[in-house]
Amino acid sequence: MLKTGLSKAGTDLKNGVGIVSPFDASLAPTVESMFFGNYQFSAYYGKINVSKQFTMNLSLYGLAGVGLANWSDKAEIAIDFGLGQRLYINSSWALRLDLMMAIYKGPDPTASNKVNHELVGDRLDSNQFESTVYFRPFLTLALAYLF
Repeated sequence: MLKTGLSKAGTDLKNGVGIVSPFDASLAPTVESMFFGNYQFSAYYGKINVSKQFTMNLSLYGLAGVGLANWSDKAEIAIDFGLGQRLYINSSWALRLDLMMAIYKGPDPTASNKVNHELVGDRLDSNQFESTVYFRPFLTLALAYLF
């Protein structure tokens, strides 16, 4: 799940800071969630000594997958690829760190060809904007249960 709402920069644009007319990006469609099915290929499996008495297993892997990017009013096919590492705490639990790149298509609210740049008033649909391809990096840290 992704954080929704305006960032600090988006709030400044909405309030007209640094621009001639306000730009309310909260009226444009946003990505609300992404779901991926990934294939992982373990490139390396080994051990690391954390201390003299404690050794952890680790696994370095590549991943690639296909999924959906759910916009507020439609869904688009997305692909992702990246690298990850698991540090095994014991046989059932591991810390997982992934660095992924997600690629998906969606509306571009900053393009000025189809929509008035002021974006004030009612919420707008995706088909009112030009389409663009997004390249978004994601860094995730998780606690994984292995069964």
